[in-house]
Amino acid sequence: MNTKEHILNVSFDLFLQKSFNEVTLKNISENTGMSKGAIYYYFETKEQIFLEIVNNIFSVVESHYNKISKDSLYQFYHDYVTFFIKSTFNNRNDDEVNINLNYFSLIFDALKRFPIFHEKLVDTQQMQLNIWMEVIRNARIKGEIKSSMNDIQIASMFMYSSDGVGLYSIFTKANSENTMNKLLDIWDSFYEVLKV
Repeated sequence: MNTKEHILNVSFDLFLQKSFNEVTLKNISENTGMSKGAIYYYFETKEQIFLEIVNNIFSVVESHYNKISKDSLYQFYHDYVTFFIKSTFNNRNDDEVNINLNYFSLIFDALKRFPIFHEKLVDTQQMQLNIWMEVIRNARIKGEIKSSMNDIQIASMFMYSSDGVGLYSIFTKANSENTMNKLLDIWDSFYEVLKV
């Protein structure tokens, strides 16, 4: 890992623990083991670090979607759970529930401070919706599903139920394994309905 990545990774962890206002360059300096001058060599401001972190989050989401198998709807949503729940939250050392909550807080902080992220969020959600609809269309063509619901309705059910289970898990302090099982249980049941 190069120095810039090290600064971003440490800063990301700090922004997951505290709000944008609470994280200082001094915190970043202390936690990276680097002087403020060394950090300024790579980033002019804390805002620049924060912006790059949030941009990276959007890039990772798109990258993960491109790695998911689109051969079947069933395989797609199982891979989705693996990529987005396990890989996003299981690699953290801190209390997982707080990390989940702070992850959402970080996104909301970005939306509040930097309005450009609203457009990025909308674009990312549209990209996700388009991929879900593509997978659903292919599932219809292959005879995997036979629902009277249209593709956008089915895609929306998958996407919005994921958001809802994620928030419910935060409120109930469920860990990622329980969240994954709850989401798969809901999606497996929905999938069975779609096959009829």
